[in-house]
Amino acid sequence: MENQKSVIEVNIATLLGEAEEHLKRTEYAEAGNSAKRALNALAADEGHETSVADKAHALFIIGAALEGVGSYQDSLEQCSNALFLAESASNLALQSRILCEIALVRSLQGDSTTGLTTAAKALNLAEMADNKELEARCYITMGNACINLADYTTSLKYNEHALAIYAEFKNERGRMIALNNIGSDYHYLGNYVLSLQHQSQAVTIAEEIGASVDLARFRCNIATIYKVLGDYTRAIEIYDSALAGAKEAANPRVIGLILSNLGCFYSEMGDFHRSLGYHFQSLALHEKTFEKTAIPTDLNGIGVTYFNLREFPKALEYAERGLNTSQQIGDLRGVRVALSTKAGILYELGDLEGAYYGYLASLKHGREILNTQEDVALDLFNLACILERQGEFEEAIVRCEEALELATELCDKFVIVAARKQMAVLFEKKGDIVKAHQHLKQFLELEKELNSEESKKKVEAFNLRVAIADKERDAELARLRAEQSEAALRLKERDLANTASSLAAQTELLGNFRADLRKIVLRPDRYEPEDIIRQVKAKLKELPCEMIDFSKFEGQFATVHPEFRARLETTYPELTPQEVKMCMLIHVNLQSAAIARLMCLSERSVEGHRLNIRKKFGLTKEQTLAEALRKIDGGGEKMKDER
Repeated sequence: MENQKSVIEVNIATLLGEAEEHLKRTEYAEAGNSAKRALNALAADEGHETSVADKAHALFIIGAALEGVGSYQDSLEQCSNALFLAESASNLALQSRILCEIALVRSLQGDSTTGLTTAAKALNLAEMADNKELEARCYITMGNACINLADYTTSLKYNEHALAIYAEFKNERGRMIALNNIGSDYHYLGNYVLSLQHQSQAVTIAEEIGASVDLARFRCNIATIYKVLGDYTRAIEIYDSALAGAKEAANPRVIGLILSNLGCFYSEMGDFHRSLGYHFQSLALHEKTFEKTAIPTDLNGIGVTYFNLREFPKALEYAERGLNTSQQIGDLRGVRVALSTKAGILYELGDLEGAYYGYLASLKHGREILNTQEDVALDLFNLACILERQGEFEEAIVRCEEALELATELCDKFVIVAARKQMAVLFEKKGDIVKAHQHLKQFLELEKELNSEESKKKVEAFNLRVAIADKERDAELARLRAEQSEAALRLKERDLANTASSLAAQTELLGNFRADLRKIVLRPDRYEPEDIIRQVKAKLKELPCEMIDFSKFEGQFATVHPEFRARLETTYPELTPQEVKMCMLIHVNLQSAAIARLMCLSERSVEGHRLNIRKKFGLTKEQTLAEALRKIDGGGEKMKDER
């Protein structure tokens, strides 16, 4: 009995270990299956003392796997059950892991504030358990919550703590995640050099350890950096590579992320219709998987694209939906984007008051809530433009000077050029020609420099659009050629099958003729000579006009399957000539009865030949002869007996 219990415990430990390994490799379905098998084993032996903690562990893995495929509500349910059991077992480390997972799910659902406080509780338990690597995981989760709350400086601090711990323990997967997160922090803080440096290190580790899902996500991040830096060709190559990797890994979260980024990329390229296509694909995927934090990004992206298409009513509809969704789930960054987008649309629709208060709200949100300088200069400039149209020149100059000062500090050339031009207009309207001339002169100098850079970007964007169009045209031509080739091959195969069937029918007819003629000849006493001649003549009229020609069939077969016979005879030299013919007939789907008629054999003899061929091929009972012949025609390896 003790031995039996020991075996069960070992089996459970093995299954949980397998589940953990699958989870590390983001093989979520396999992780969940191994954990469920562990639960079944536990159900068969509820008596041993570790069963409560093991059950909590298995439920936690199932919850983590569900989070990995975007099933957040189911994940929370499994993790809540796991937490209750872990608390019953007084397992502090497991409680910490489960709380960390719950915190991550809460953040992904858009409740980052709850996510942050839950992760802090997990960190406290990890410290009590004296588990450093678990502490690092808690720091990572807290950093993710801070990114969603737009607190990038604090996120960077947490992720650097995690990186130091993972480096100390030589945990490569942990280092990879921390490096990626630090890269994202630097991206949001505007330091693209450091962002690219850390993201590239994360990619290197992902390639080394075979983390396919993470690799696709990191490549998407790097592509976005190249897009910001204006290297569009490199950006689209990396986006395409990332999307292919995410689809191969069948991970909806990362697929949606890349689709959304592609939508933004093509919008920046001026290909707005293609941009909409990607944004709508991303939105549909995120709504299907209930990934709430990503939905505002999709909605705002669609709104911006409709704005660029000058379809302002549609743009306003999606901007408002994006704003409402962001407010509902607490997506602070999404609220800022939606406020700014909506204000721009109202400006184009002539609602200057609505636009003014919209940009003012965006400015306040950025400075006071997000505590960021990102796009603040642009909001100030837009406010100056509205004030100028309302005749408030003094206040407009104040706003424009603020925008110019901040843009100069941040090296935002677009806002600097636009602000100089606006200042020239404002001072001219005030009657200060000297200052107007000074700003105009600086504007023209900067515009020339900026236009040179923008021209290069536009030329590259145009060339890239042409290259993409050429690639799509070539792909379509290749598809059409493949379809035509496949149709021609199907026609040849049909003709071949018809020829084989016709040969079989003719052979059967000759066989019947031979049998009837034998009856007549063997019983001459029953017929007069004239009757015999008359019956023979009548039988001759039943014969086909053309001679039976098996060589014609072989010629057609060689046209459709040019390498089959050579491969067959090379792979299985022990086959007899008759068996080779039989393989050809089986390969065109002739049944044993038709083959028997064609080769003037009994069906029993044909079955005997088929059995001999199977033996020479070394086939198992489960393997079919037709499938083996198809593999030979496709260049497959010699079949082996798997018994």
